[in-house]
Amino acid sequence: MRIAFALCVSLALAACGETTAPPAPEPEAEIAATTPAAPEGEPMSTGLMGGLSTSASGDMAGLEIGRDQLTFSNFEDEGVAVATEYLGVLEPSALIKEGGESFAAAAPSSTATRVEVRRFTGAAPERVCGGSPATYAAIVYMVPLTGLQLMVFTGADAPGPTAHDSEVCGIYAYAVD
Repeated sequence: MRIAFALCVSLALAACGETTAPPAPEPEAEIAATTPAAPEGEPMSTGLMGGLSTSASGDMAGLEIGRDQLTFSNFEDEGVAVATEYLGVLEPSALIKEGGESFAAAAPSSTATRVEVRRFTGAAPERVCGGSPATYAAIVYMVPLTGLQLMVFTGADAPGPTAHDSEVCGIYAYAVD
C-alpha cells in the first residue's frame, strides 16, 4: 500500500515538474518531546500559619502559602510576599539530591505524605537562607494539613533525586493557627 502511494506521489510530482517528494511530517514523538510536561498535582494554599521552630521567629514567625507565592510575616505588620513557581510533587522518601538524604530524613516527620517543590521567582528575604540567595523551597506536609516544614535551598538545581547543585540552607516548622 505504501509503495503504491509513494509511486502515485512521485508520478504526480513528475507531472507537475517537481522532482522531489514533499518532506515527511515530523513524528508525533518528536513534537511531544519538545513540549515540556506540566507539573503534576495542584499547588497548595493555606491561611496564616504560626512558627513552631525557633528558626521560624521574627519576620519568619508567620507563613501563608498561596498558589504562586509564599508570604512571610512577623504578625505585627504586613508580610513580605515572594513570588514562586510550582514545579510539582515528590514523595517524602525522594532524595534531595543525587547521593544525598531524603526529604523525610532532612525534615523529620513520620506523618509527611507530600513534598511540594517551588522555585523562587522573586527575591526571598535574606534571613530565609542565612544570607545566601534562596532559589527553591520544598513544603513537606501531610493531608489533612495540621502542620508543615518549609525547606529552603540554594543552588542552581531544583531539589530532587537528579539534582547536583542543591543545598538545604534553612528548615522552618509551622502549624495551622
